[in-house]
Amino acid sequence: MDAGGGLDASPEVALATAEVYQRHGRHLPADAWPRWRDAATPAVVRVAWLRAELLHLPGSLTAYPRGELLYQAVAGLRCADVPDPRRLIDELADRDDPVLRAAALRLCREALRAAVLAPHPPAACWSASWTAPTRRWSPAP
Repeated sequence: MDAGGGLDASPEVALATAEVYQRHGRHLPADAWPRWRDAATPAVVRVAWLRAELLHLPGSLTAYPRGELLYQAVAGLRCADVPDPRRLIDELADRDDPVLRAAALRLCREALRAAVLAPHPPAACWSASWTAPTRRWSPAP
């Protein structure tokens, strides 16, 4: 593979390389990713690279401008592919963009249904201690 991570090859090779990064990107440090944003590639390849980056480096969301490419990349995300669903959902929900927030809600639902994300623990006002005589949950003091 060339230094560009397959980006200098044909669009088909660049797309296949992006799909490899989508599957195995979690095993790579952030600085090992190719500079795909600088490459002149078709939109479908850019969407695939952005999707791969969002899956494994959710903090990079802030570096990418709003627009159709970002929305297409986010629409193709599935919670089963995300190594850290909570982090990605938080990053999407923190953006002031209704499309990204809707994607966060969709991913949250998927993650809850797939049992890869647990609901938040009960509020601090409730104690998880079991009271012996009544066998009921009791509020925290």
